[in-house]
Amino acid sequence: MNRFSLNICLSLIILLILGACSKQENANSNKSEDNGDITLIWSTDNPDRYNDAKEAIEEKFPHIKIEFHSIAQSREGIEEMLAAQVHPDIIEVFNASKVSLYMESQLVYDMDELVEGHGFDLERIEPGLLSRIRSYAPNQELYLLPYEPDLLALFYNKGIFDLFGVEYPTDGMTWDEVLDLGRQLTREYDGTQYYGLEIWNPFFVGEAYDITYVDPETDEPIFADSQGLKAGFEVYRDMRQIPGNEAPPWVLEGQTAISARFKDVGPLLRVEEETGLDWDLVSWPTFEDRPEIAPVQGGSALGVAATSEHKDEAFEAIAYLLSDEYQTEQVRLGLSTPLANEEIQNQIYADEPRMADKNTGAFFYNSYNGGPEQRSIYDYALDGSFRGDLIEELANGNRSVSEILREYEERVREVIEEQKGWLEN
Repeated sequence: MNRFSLNICLSLIILLILGACSKQENANSNKSEDNGDITLIWSTDNPDRYNDAKEAIEEKFPHIKIEFHSIAQSREGIEEMLAAQVHPDIIEVFNASKVSLYMESQLVYDMDELVEGHGFDLERIEPGLLSRIRSYAPNQELYLLPYEPDLLALFYNKGIFDLFGVEYPTDGMTWDEVLDLGRQLTREYDGTQYYGLEIWNPFFVGEAYDITYVDPETDEPIFADSQGLKAGFEVYRDMRQIPGNEAPPWVLEGQTAISARFKDVGPLLRVEEETGLDWDLVSWPTFEDRPEIAPVQGGSALGVAATSEHKDEAFEAIAYLLSDEYQTEQVRLGLSTPLANEEIQNQIYADEPRMADKNTGAFFYNSYNGGPEQRSIYDYALDGSFRGDLIEELANGNRSVSEILREYEERVREVIEEQKGWLEN
């Protein structure tokens, strides 16, 4: 064999070897894909909050890994995420009204087909929570599933009730009855000022009614004619105008008899250990014409992102977090549940011995108000940054409820115009 022929043979052998190696590499690559190992990117503003959920998903589905992407839940935060070429599979939205921000960026995905395809029973979810989420979508699409709704309650200091010989509050009270208790318990005694009642936010009170802050057809704010907002602001005004109760602190500070707030028992338990504070809770008060109806405020919800290439897997992960099994574990630790399952609800804080003698059933005494069927995408324009000064004017009696609501209308109208300008750009 001459040198030329030898070179040809060697070249052919090398090509055959390289081809075999290439096939082996491709085979290995296909094997990895065949194994189904995937990473789901979960966008959230609080990754630490969901570490337990991450571990539970990865244990249940060994082929799935969860990777958090921290994001500020604002237009700027979403823009930064997309500019960085981060394409989430799961989006977490804290407060359903902010889903509008994700709608603007076309990150939302209607999960109704996934629900049907995976046999997920929506009737397991509290109907008021689902109704609220659907109301933000233009055609009642299911962009989110509720995950950890906020719970509201009346927290009260037994010691102050005992000091003044007043009976403890009970589940199912109305706002008028609670205001009467506040008046009885607001007094100065032995050199100490005691406050009868503290309400954290008047907007939450009015949400027991079907409030729409912005007309979904005209995008005009409609505060002044809202029955719910008027009712909520009147309750708040009456609370703050009880003589001696002008600026009540939270009940855990020891001088307030009753606080109407979110479920946030951690600080109360710490103060109980440190000072012996004797406290308990009852259900959130309601209006006489809205019995056993509580507002829905805030809380986290999860959705499959439109950008996901693994929508089925992302939905399976969310569905598992909403399973009876996982929800029971979380509820027993003290987390709220979106499930309409009394057996699970009744186990809230079951694994927290310090809550053994507390009236924890109060958290689920009322039903959630789903609110109006349709809301404007600009409902989130009601931002907390411009609430404080007007609320103080209301509390001080400087302006009437109607005047305050009209002023809110003007402020929200300005915000809406800014948002429209952003959308046009």
